[in-house]
Amino acid sequence: MDLSPILTPEGGVAVVMLVALGIYVLTGGADFGGGIWDLLARGKRGEDHRRLIEKAMAPVWEVNHIWMILVLVLCFTCFPKAYFAIVTALHIPLTCLLVGIVLRGGAFVLRQYGLGAERERFLWGRVFAGSSFLTPFFLGLIAAALPSGRLGLTDDGVPLAGFVSPWATIYGALCGVTLTALCAHVAAVFLCVEAKNAGGANATDLASDFRLRALASGVILPLAAWGALAVSAEDAPHFYERLTSVEGRAFQAVTALVGLGVFLSLLMRRYTHARFFAGCLVACVTSGLGLALFPYFVYPEFTLASAAAPRATLFGVLGLLVLGAVVLIPSLYALFRVFKGKPQTGT
Repeated sequence: MDLSPILTPEGGVAVVMLVALGIYVLTGGADFGGGIWDLLARGKRGEDHRRLIEKAMAPVWEVNHIWMILVLVLCFTCFPKAYFAIVTALHIPLTCLLVGIVLRGGAFVLRQYGLGAERERFLWGRVFAGSSFLTPFFLGLIAAALPSGRLGLTDDGVPLAGFVSPWATIYGALCGVTLTALCAHVAAVFLCVEAKNAGGANATDLASDFRLRALASGVILPLAAWGALAVSAEDAPHFYERLTSVEGRAFQAVTALVGLGVFLSLLMRRYTHARFFAGCLVACVTSGLGLALFPYFVYPEFTLASAAAPRATLFGVLGLLVLGAVVLIPSLYALFRVFKGKPQTGT
């Protein structure tokens, strides 16, 4: 594989976008997964599940959207042609994605901090949980469309394949299910750790509950992913070709080993190890999108080079990214250290 397109300014920006997307899927996706388990919370410990999810999300849920904002800003600044094609052909799922993000955030705040009656808080909880299901599904639909070859535009800026067929496919739906299952899986693994760190009389029971949920979603996840790969031979042949190449099969093997690491760690109740492997699993999934697209940004219309803004813009953005990282990374570390660090004991 020729990696020279990565060793360019536009390649550097694309790598930053892929990393930011991975972090968003890991952190924001864990929040989406928390909403999914909130909706499915049942039984005598159902309210305990919801309280644990609220406690885990409340300090950090809003900051996680920084990474999605970064991806969008880099896309329209550094790859304007590809951005125009994406937001035009995929404006329906993009609108659903944004509505889901807004509804989910607003509903969480109104349920958590609102002063309404119990019935109102219950209804806002259903909105929060329902949008947590739909948002990653539409994000998966959008990601699936990029290597599908259906995002071409006419000279007048009208999608060649229309406004529905680029994303309304069985392949796209299975990619949406895959990402939704991944978010639920990551959230369940994280909540195992949260339950153990929180302590309390029922900490072990809560950790065991989410361990079972992590194992169940960990079975659904590869089934959905393999299903998406199977139908992509017809709906997204470029995606199928890349992921069944020699490099693609090696990548699939690594991903399977990482998933096995999560599974075995959960079986042995090594929740911290499972959390590490879950993070690696997200990195594998987002890297798979990069592998499926490379060296294109939108297949087959735009390569990284043909979609890129002028070099002056790219170098300026890369410089600003370095400066921004100097501020952002320590700030995020402090935030998670304060609110998500292990509670200290002693006098």
